[in-house]
Amino acid sequence: MRCCVAVILAATLSGCGAAKQTTILGVTLPAECKRPAHDHVKRRCADWFLNEIAGGRRGAYRDSRLAAYVDRVGQRLARQIRAPHTRWRFIVLDDGERHASTIGAGYVYVTRGALAALRSEAELAALLGHEIAHGLAGHGDDFWHGIDTDRTDRPLRDRYAYERDRERHADELGTTLLVRAGYTPRAMVDMFGRILRFESKPGDDGAYRSHPRARVRVARAYRAIGGKRKGRVGRCDYLRRIDGLVTGHDPRNGQVFGRSYVISSVGLSFDRHPRWTYRQSGRRLEAWNQRRSARAVVLQVSAMRAAAYTASLSGRKTTRIAGYRAELGWMNVGAADSPLRLKGAGKYAARIAVVKTRRRHVVVVLAGRKRAGVSALFGRYFRPRRTTASEHKRVKPTRLATSTLLATANCPR
Repeated sequence: MRCCVAVILAATLSGCGAAKQTTILGVTLPAECKRPAHDHVKRRCADWFLNEIAGGRRGAYRDSRLAAYVDRVGQRLARQIRAPHTRWRFIVLDDGERHASTIGAGYVYVTRGALAALRSEAELAALLGHEIAHGLAGHGDDFWHGIDTDRTDRPLRDRYAYERDRERHADELGTTLLVRAGYTPRAMVDMFGRILRFESKPGDDGAYRSHPRARVRVARAYRAIGGKRKGRVGRCDYLRRIDGLVTGHDPRNGQVFGRSYVISSVGLSFDRHPRWTYRQSGRRLEAWNQRRSARAVVLQVSAMRAAAYTASLSGRKTTRIAGYRAELGWMNVGAADSPLRLKGAGKYAARIAVVKTRRRHVVVVLAGRKRAGVSALFGRYFRPRRTTASEHKRVKPTRLATSTLLATANCPR
């Protein structure tokens, strides 16, 4: 169930024509993180990921009580390891998708989407135990390496078999940790059963394509526990703790409403172009004209990534946008340069604004053929403005209500 985050070789936006660099989610990887060999380096790289990648693209979910609860369950499992030598950290990411992953050095991430899908503390323990097992086996190193060097030349079928063998090992060790920590082993079966609701279908190129089919894992887990059910479940306590959890996309991180695109979490909005197509993905907005000869991207990024954009600007000037300090400038980009992907050959003029808000940096990239047209578009539609009171009122995240589930489980009030 590890979230398969791709590690790819790509040129950064500022490196048109330059040598390619190793990047993760569009941010250049520190040199020491390309192949971290020692645990202390992995910990530094994991801290870098949390601060610069997760902090900018998703971020930790802002609920200290829920975060402490998840960490407490994870630490209970970690104490069952016979030779403890790793400091484990369990972090809830502000992401509506249902994922959990480990990136080595004792770092385990679980999304709020995954927490919303589970129904007991024992199921949470089963999910975390599975990821701990991946970490103990060194599988988290793949996050940095992209693919194991001992299997890069293997056929695709052999690589999938290799991945499925590792998943099977993590399932078995995770179940062992679950039982040692005093949880019911049945939770591993229940947790796998819920995976069927979001696992990739056969033939998809999704994150779980190389994993064993969930129904196979459920059957194998049944055989492994031999019908044993005794142990802690923690259903009522868990349901109370996830009550009010934001589900799906959080519109506070950016949402198109009628004629506006609103990022209420940072207090910035944009007027919507009536003839452009807009697409929202997490904290990222993309917009383009009908001929795809002009394109805009609005990103919410970390300080590190904002500094990289700022350093690459030509004709840079410091100004104020919507009351915030901002850097404005230009850049010549190719049609295929990330994150634009424009049609046609040749160079495009990109107007870039880096706005430093109180919570995070917002980067606006608008590219087109002619500077004059790009400037006019930027001034009318892509220059951020303050979010109005009426726009703030429209932003209401969907929250999980567990009252019915509590009643069904006969939980005391």
